[in-house]
Amino acid sequence: MPKIKKTRKKYKVKQFPHFDQRIQVNNTVKRNLRDPSYIATHSFYPFIHYQIITRKYRKNKTLSDPKIRDIYYAGHMDGYIFTHYAEILNKRYNDFCVETNIDHVAIAYRNNKEGKNNIHFASEVIQFISDQQNAFIFVSDFSSYFDNLDHVMLKKNLARVLGRGERLSKDWWNVFNSTFGHEK
Repeated sequence: MPKIKKTRKKYKVKQFPHFDQRIQVNNTVKRNLRDPSYIATHSFYPFIHYQIITRKYRKNKTLSDPKIRDIYYAGHMDGYIFTHYAEILNKRYNDFCVETNIDHVAIAYRNNKEGKNNIHFASEVIQFISDQQNAFIFVSDFSSYFDNLDHVMLKKNLARVLGRGERLSKDWWNVFNSTFGHEK
């Protein structure tokens, strides 16, 4: 397991109320985060959920249809577990992209492209399109994309990225199941 870097931003004590107590990242918490058997048997709390509903004024001064954003809060220890496992997954995903020669293609949600952001990536795409003799550009907007992912396929690909074949280890299964619990 990688070292746990206690950064103010990622591992700070969250002030929102939840079913569990607020907890500092101390040596016990760090030891638990690094222990797959602890994670495999950890009982995750349910997410606290609420919705933010926003509307925008259009140019003709009418209101747009309401946009609903679902917000979910994990328990305090659960949040640390999700953060720690997200860091592990991000590192493994970056390695996977390099190993499978897609590092230049799959750029969303990556943290190994230091010094670059979405503006740089968009500029590269626009330049590539400009350099082509002919190009077909398909633009789309997916509603509730992440809400509608096939969780069986997601689990299979998660295991693949983690180098586990088609099965998740018990700790990864518990983290996955706590997030997508209705899929077995």
